Amino acid sequence: INNDDDRCNTDTIHGTRSGQSTNSATIPMKTRSANPADIKFNCGAARVSSASSSDVRNKMQPTGAASNNPHSVAADNAPSLSVVSGPADEVTAFVSRMADDGVECQRLRIAVAAHSSALDPILSDFREVMRRVRLAPPTIPFVSNVTAQWVTDEQATAPEYWAGHVRDTVRFADGVAELMAESRRLLLE
Repeated sequence: INNDDDRCNTDTIHGTRSGQSTNSATIPMKTRSANPADIKFNCGAARVSSASSSDVRNKMQPTGAASNNPHSVAADNAPSLSVVSGPADEVTAFVSRMADDGVECQRLRIAVAAHSSALDPILSDFREVMRRVRLAPPTIPFVSNVTAQWVTDEQATAPEYWAGHVRDTVRFADGVAELMAESRRLLLE
């Protein structure tokens, strides 16, 4: 797997390393699901520091006529470090609101507004691709970025679960907390 591709789905790589699927099945799934050409979307993202994820969610409000949030908290990386992604104009307005409140917020360059409603149009195709991938229960336990809990065999073998990795918030901070619940853990990066 080419780890140099910045569009690479890290969870897919972990899934492969955990014995859930083969590389030959994973590479086409990764490439198709993360291809910006498949998502005709003007995307943006911002890293937010010095604000809790609940504060970030409270600041996310649509600037247009839509009643729902077109952008999402893409990742909760630490108690005061989140990433927001979605339409570029919404992210720009969000960054401005955060700056007005004195919250450190920086735009990020991205190819795809991952973990946001931008990916909703490809989720059914992604599930179809995942149905063709031979999934197996993991041979190495791992904590899910979707649930921040240990992955069950049922989750690991469900295409819908993997679609959640594309769309849902990455709960990295909660996942690390789950890992550290046992005091005898050693984390390597």
